[in-house]
Amino acid sequence: MARLLRIRDWNVHFENSRTRQLKKLGWIPIPNDLSSYGLRQIANSENSAAIFGAFVLMLELASHCDPRGDLVRGNGEHYDAESLAHKTGFPQEAFESAIVVCSRIGWIQVVDGDGICHHPAQSGQVRPDVATSDQKRPLKGREGKGKERKTTTAPPKQPGGGSESRAITKIAESIYDAFPRRVARRTAIEAIRKAIRRLQGNHGDNAGEWLLAQTVKYAAARKNAAPKYTPHPSTWFNGARYSDDPATWPDPSDAVPFDTSWANGLSPEEREADDGA
Repeated sequence: MARLLRIRDWNVHFENSRTRQLKKLGWIPIPNDLSSYGLRQIANSENSAAIFGAFVLMLELASHCDPRGDLVRGNGEHYDAESLAHKTGFPQEAFESAIVVCSRIGWIQVVDGDGICHHPAQSGQVRPDVATSDQKRPLKGREGKGKERKTTTAPPKQPGGGSESRAITKIAESIYDAFPRRVARRTAIEAIRKAIRRLQGNHGDNAGEWLLAQTVKYAAARKNAAPKYTPHPSTWFNGARYSDDPATWPDPSDAVPFDTSWANGLSPEEREADDGA
C-alpha cells in the first residue's frame, strides 16, 4: 500500500470554530500569509503555479476524507500522485512535484506503515536558506576596528505558523475557542500550552489535536449547563480534567426534573391529602 500523505497540522491551519461543527465541508479556510517560508520555496520552484495548485487540490480533497487532513480513499487505500490525478482530473506530474516539494518544506507529512512521519521538521534536514556555517561581518565602534565578529543566520519561520512554540500557541488558541466557557484568555492559553507539552510524552506531535478533540467533546457535554457551573478553562486544563471519565462531564442540573405539573392549581390541603393517599 502507498504511504499515507497527511496535511501537516490540519486542525491548526485549515479548521476553525465553524468548520469543526460541520460534518461535511463545502469550503475550507486557508492561510493567506504571502510571505511565509513555504510559499516562497514553492514560488522559487520550477512549475511553481502547478505545484501550488496541486497542493490546494489536495487540501480540498483532504477536507472530504476521514479523518480530515489524511488523504485516504473511501476503501481505506491511500492516495498517491496517480490516484490524485484520476480523482481530480489534473495532471499526475503536478501532484508528483507537489508531493516532493511540499513534503520537503513541511506542508505534507509522508507516513510509512509504522506510523513514522517523514518531513524536514522531524528528520532534521537543513533548509536551503539556513546558514550551515558562521558568517562574519565587521564590528562597529573603536574596539571593533579592523575586527570581525561571527553571526549565524536565524532560521526562517515555518510554513503557516512560525516556530514550534508559535504552532503550540496557535492550536492552544483554537482549543480555547472550543472551550464552553471563555474567560481569562491569557491565563487560559498559557494553561493549555502547558497541557499540550505534558501530553506530548504520550501523544507526540498529535498532542494538540488530541486535546482539541477532548475539548470539543467536553463542550458538547456542557452545552446545556449554566456557564457559572462550568470551571474556568485555566482550572480545567491545569487540573488535567481532560483525562476524566467523559461520563462525569455533563452537569447534573442538565437532567430532566421530576414532573410536578400535576400539582398546579391544587391547594396545600389538597396536595397534602393527595400525598397521603
